[in-house]
Amino acid sequence: MKRTILTSVSTIALFAAAPAAAQNNTSSVTQDGLAQQAEVIQTNTSGSDVTVNQQGADNWTVVRQGAGGENNTATVNQDGADVPPTGVPQSEEPYSQHLSNIADVTQNGDNGSVQVDQSGNNRAQIHQAYAPGEGQSATIDQETVPGDGTENYAATHQRGNDVSADTTQSGGNNRGTVTQQLSGNASSSILQLGNGNEAGVTQSGEDTDGVSSDIDQLGNNNDAFVNQSGVGADSVILQTGDSNVADVGQNGDSY
Repeated sequence: MKRTILTSVSTIALFAAAPAAAQNNTSSVTQDGLAQQAEVIQTNTSGSDVTVNQQGADNWTVVRQGAGGENNTATVNQDGADVPPTGVPQSEEPYSQHLSNIADVTQNGDNGSVQVDQSGNNRAQIHQAYAPGEGQSATIDQETVPGDGTENYAATHQRGNDVSADTTQSGGNNRGTVTQQLSGNASSSILQLGNGNEAGVTQSGEDTDGVSSDIDQLGNNNDAFVNQSGVGADSVILQTGDSNVADVGQNGDSY
């Protein structure tokens, strides 16, 4: 197992000497093999970039870009199928042996962007703007390995104004959720293709710019729900084929 940890120890030391000067940091991690782990932590930074590329099986990435900064970007690319260890019994639970791509990204600040691209047995979680902040964007793109019994799970949590979330999933037992709170001009888009799809969006808006949700599910066991509150809420759901279920709840004005 290879383990790479990039922390902000040196960065914190710089801030201690000059606390008013937020720094631009660039962190790049590339790993190729099995059971890879990467952790990148940046605090009080602006205009900083994090890129993690992992190729192989059983990838795990944690990225933390803390409060006090803005215009930070994080990109995580993970590509690897499940490889059960020799002699280890496998159960029906997809993540029983943690054999998947796992990405966990947190950003606090303004105008941050996160992109996660996974292929395999995937889990991705993005938290943005719990400072709170504004101008945050999150993109998750997941693809399972055909015939491998794998599944995609994506969760995006955003808080603040002018936020957007885009989740794309393909095949397997797809589950995608987006939560946007205390937001003006918030948008969410989820596209799921095939098999046991589940999509859920919860949005609360504060002003007339409102919130919007777009869910597309194509084929097989579809299930979607949208819960919106505030002013100027808009929801679109398109489901094609198989066992479709859609539930939309809106509470407010001009929806």
